[in-house]
Amino acid sequence: MGTQVEPSVKAACLLSSLRRASRAVTQLYDLVLAPVKLKATQLFILTEINRSGELAQHEFAERYGVAVETLSRRFCVLRRKGLLVCRSGPRKEQIYSLTPHGKETLAQAMRYWELAEFRLRTSLGESDWERLHVLALRSAAAAKEAERLRTANQMRRAA
Repeated sequence: MGTQVEPSVKAACLLSSLRRASRAVTQLYDLVLAPVKLKATQLFILTEINRSGELAQHEFAERYGVAVETLSRRFCVLRRKGLLVCRSGPRKEQIYSLTPHGKETLAQAMRYWELAEFRLRTSLGESDWERLHVLALRSAAAAKEAERLRTANQMRRAA
């Protein structure tokens, strides 16, 4: 007979497991990206802005669930490195795009990113790699839906 665990402990264990996995994976990518002097989070930002051509900071924050203040710090570092340029949009929002140096750095970094992906994919095996990717996407969507429901419930109670 298994040991009974209280629901709050189970939730904390899931959160702990996800955070531990996220930190370990991020450390792997950071280590592999070190030759191009980028962190995994910076590569992600450059990749997404490059994919969009240019992207407003508030839109990036909404799309990826990152606080605007956190993005301001991360974008500032990338601007100081000469990888991003910023312009003001029609509503005074900050719109970012890659500089030519940013595009070069991104192209170099992608070779290292592919190496990190290969190492992780090889360690996990193809079926676990695919399952993990699907579960990560589903977890993010479920968390957003849970937050949406909480907000909707609060609004109903206030009315």
